[in-house]
Amino acid sequence: MKIGIISDTHIPVSASALPGKVIEYFSGTDLILHAGDFIDLAVLEELKRISSVEAVRGNMDPPEVKQILPRKKIIPVGSFKIG
Repeated sequence: MKIGIISDTHIPVSASALPGKVIEYFSGTDLILHAGDFIDLAVLEELKRISSVEAVRGNMDPPEVKQILPRKKIIPVGSFKIG
């Protein structure tokens, strides 16, 4: 299983969209883990178009993100647990 890990995207504050390299690198993954600080839920939707996504909220995320995503999450992956 190939897992892509990302966090602190801070979009649209740090950039207007996910960089092309992120999309390129994650296009072959089975799962993407985002460790928070999306700032905008559009990033989550964009990642979901690439692969399966598991995510948590970060300390900089606004209320609309915090309403949807948990602060912590345990994800079973094969015989491992991530979180």
